[in-house]
Amino acid sequence: MTSRKFQISCLLVFLLSLCLRGAFTRYNRSANDDHIQVVRLILANNTLPTKSDCGECFQPKLFHYTVAKVIQMIGMTSAIEYRQVLIGQILNFFAGILTIAIVWIFISNYPGENRKLKLFSFSLVALNPVLIGINSQATNDSFVILFSTLALYFAYIYLAQQKKYALPLSLLFILLGIASKLNAWVTAIAIFISILVYAFVLKGHSIKLIMVAFSYILIVAVLSIFNPLTQYLVNAHEYGSPILSNMDPAPLPVLFAPPVVGQPSVFSIQDNLLSYKFIELLKKPRIEYKPLECPPFCSSLWTVLYGRANSLHFDNWPPSWSTSGEDGFTLTRAIFVLALLPTLLFLAGGVIEIWSIVQGILRRDMSSLKAACFGLFGITGVGFGFFITLYALFYENNTVMKAIFVFPGLLIFLVFFLKAGEKLYHFICDKSHWLLRILDAWIILLLTLYVWDVATMILNIYMKLNHI
Repeated sequence: MTSRKFQISCLLVFLLSLCLRGAFTRYNRSANDDHIQVVRLILANNTLPTKSDCGECFQPKLFHYTVAKVIQMIGMTSAIEYRQVLIGQILNFFAGILTIAIVWIFISNYPGENRKLKLFSFSLVALNPVLIGINSQATNDSFVILFSTLALYFAYIYLAQQKKYALPLSLLFILLGIASKLNAWVTAIAIFISILVYAFVLKGHSIKLIMVAFSYILIVAVLSIFNPLTQYLVNAHEYGSPILSNMDPAPLPVLFAPPVVGQPSVFSIQDNLLSYKFIELLKKPRIEYKPLECPPFCSSLWTVLYGRANSLHFDNWPPSWSTSGEDGFTLTRAIFVLALLPTLLFLAGGVIEIWSIVQGILRRDMSSLKAACFGLFGITGVGFGFFITLYALFYENNTVMKAIFVFPGLLIFLVFFLKAGEKLYHFICDKSHWLLRILDAWIILLLTLYVWDVATMILNIYMKLNHI
């Protein structure tokens, strides 16, 4: 594939993703959680609410404050709620489009000769139905995904290309990410560790780089603590902890225990972390929120994450997005089968990346670590893996097993997918060109079903909105 053909193809994918996000934003009025209540409290009281004021008031407030100020600027302070919801959704629409633009720029300049694989990786992100769905909701997730992606991108520019201007930009965007949502801290810590790895193998200037690394994380910590939008100081004073949640932590689960069918709770570490219930997922590819009706995979972290990362219909939430009976089962099952290939490539690429980082550190090999961007993406991937694992164990409920919590690390998917994809394509190229065509068709079919998944959800919401 020529460079011109690659860029034209990316442009077409970008425009398609823009249209899908635009249509979704136009008709959707619901969200996973009620963040607009936070915005309305800011508008009513002209001050930032605290945890006890509403269900989502424990969150950092950059998104909510931004939406409130935009509403004030355009004179919609007294508007009915759904119009204010639409303002939040429009802001997230633009945040989503900017995120996809950054992904496009990143993949266009990332090392690698296989432009077809680059196009596939870009398309899998740009057309991912769950990312499109969250970009249409009035929640703080799109903000943290955008700012974390920008922080990672500029950290990559700094580490891989030694562009000094990029580090202050990375610092700026990670501060905005932390002011949007807690999980941006994973990106901040990963960037800090990656700079330390760079210092470890760099001869002659390691002390200077160590100072840069600690300055980076210290500035992030200090400015985040004193940023009024994070409310860390207020939280520590009023509630005894700078970081809060609207859920009470549960005792750690036992190591082994049989799951209770129909319940979404975590009953054992074995069932939660050491299981992948793909067959159960295909039998009933949708979560149910009725008492005692949650399918057997509900307590399996990796099964739930897989479903929530690939289909809008799987989560069956918010209520206006829900379906009943077996509506959408065939489409969702097909997506789950086809998504196995890119998921396996992603996991294999992660293993390859992390192994090369470990070897590079043990050997103090500058060339191999530079090729792995001094562990930036591998460390970020491990960080988000630990984050979602600890979150699931700490609260013992599948409501916190959300793929969108790891979406701030979007760039790691592209890197890992390319790492394993190039090895697979080189191996197959020597064996059979027909097999390559089958793999290409597999990915194209998955992308088609992704678009179909979004289109059917938009139609479902439109029909409910108009009571058809």
